[in-house]
Amino acid sequence: MMFSSQQVPHYLNPEVCLGKEYNEKSDVWAIGCILYELACFKKPFESENFLELIQQVLKCKPKPIPQIYSRSFSDAVWAILRENHDERPTAKYIYEIMIPDLLRNLKNTPKKLFFSNYFNKGTKKYSVLFQLSLNKFFDLTPIELPCKKIIDFVTSKTHYIVITADNLAYTWGDDSFGQLGHGNALGKVKFPICVEHLRGKIIIKCGAGDGFTVFLDVNGLLYSCGDGKYGCLGHGNWNSITKPKLIESLITKHIKNVKCGSKHVVALDSKGVIYAWGSSKDGQLGLETIKYCCLPTQVVLVNVLVQNIFAGEDATIIIADNGNILASGNNNYNKLGITNITTVTKFTMVAAIAIKIKDICIEKEHTVMLTSNGDIIVLGLYFDKQIDVKKSKICPRLVNLPDVRFISCGSSYLLAIDGKHELHFWGSYYRSLTGSTQCITHSNVVLNPTQQQDENLNKNPVKNYYVKIISQPTKICR
Repeated sequence: MMFSSQQVPHYLNPEVCLGKEYNEKSDVWAIGCILYELACFKKPFESENFLELIQQVLKCKPKPIPQIYSRSFSDAVWAILRENHDERPTAKYIYEIMIPDLLRNLKNTPKKLFFSNYFNKGTKKYSVLFQLSLNKFFDLTPIELPCKKIIDFVTSKTHYIVITADNLAYTWGDDSFGQLGHGNALGKVKFPICVEHLRGKIIIKCGAGDGFTVFLDVNGLLYSCGDGKYGCLGHGNWNSITKPKLIESLITKHIKNVKCGSKHVVALDSKGVIYAWGSSKDGQLGLETIKYCCLPTQVVLVNVLVQNIFAGEDATIIIADNGNILASGNNNYNKLGITNITTVTKFTMVAAIAIKIKDICIEKEHTVMLTSNGDIIVLGLYFDKQIDVKKSKICPRLVNLPDVRFISCGSSYLLAIDGKHELHFWGSYYRSLTGSTQCITHSNVVLNPTQQQDENLNKNPVKNYYVKIISQPTKICR
């Protein structure tokens, strides 16, 4: 067809523009236009003026395809978009020769990612969120999100949340308890959906735990939804709700940061005071004797102003304004760097770390820290066989990988991005013999893996999987 349903000739070819006879090669031209649009997120020839559009088609010089795509892919698109229709390949040649060649090259070519760069759409910049699957190959799949810049992104074992530059929240994943915030429990949501109940709120940050979500707006107000059985919603009860609801007890506090563990929440206000609620079964709230709390409760810290907060599986770590690091929660394998204590119920100084810390990831058996110098420090059980786990004291270790910018870890693996935007992986993961995969999701700014499938496999090992162990940082894509 010459025209789309909007009466815009997006796929008009040169022979039609010149009034010449045309054949099946016109359809081949349309295939090239579609491939270009899929790769660049824009049409090869665009104009509001019809005559100007005709001139663009006749010149046959669309803008270059982004360099993240292989040379073989770009060559294939340009071969299809030939001005002379006799020089274009046939549909049969594309199907039988070009596509198999592209698939072979895809398996053998290192994949390139944008981690701190964005695709350009005119003067508008926007982020691209990928899903990285660890199976036979390290496969990358883009997530279907609106063309917007992402300012925050978190995951939990159950669901995913993205905050875009226009301060809208998008959620997807398991919605068994209404944690996606759409007003009812939708079950499983495969694609991101905007949280309509937060329209009009200027959302800037978010947090996610097992079956619950917390949103932070520009005015320092918190909203929560999802599973309330551990008190993680902070509404003074144990009820679950399916729409984001204001946490009223914090209205007078200007909250500037919020972090969620699996079953607890920690919030930091503008005065350097922290509030905690949810489960403290392992002491992660730092409230000493309190085990469960359904209202935000101030954590009393003498002569300490908190600068940053980090929450993980069963522990919480805070950084004071003087650079001191304090931790509370499960200290299994000495993962909090506090010796001779297995369960830390109040915030205690981490004595072994004297370097300025930029980011922290907390897991069940280890903690990973990123220093301001770009070094990685691991506390607790490491991912190789060099550590005797029977030792009562496991000292912090420095990972041999320089100039690291971003980190994230799962229960048995660690991911890092260096200054060259190269993604490195080490640890262990399951490779499937049946086609199923363990997925790690990341954005261009931060990586946050999900561990639910990994833990399920640890509890119920099956013969269809085998474990691949990598003991040193290994580059998997760029």
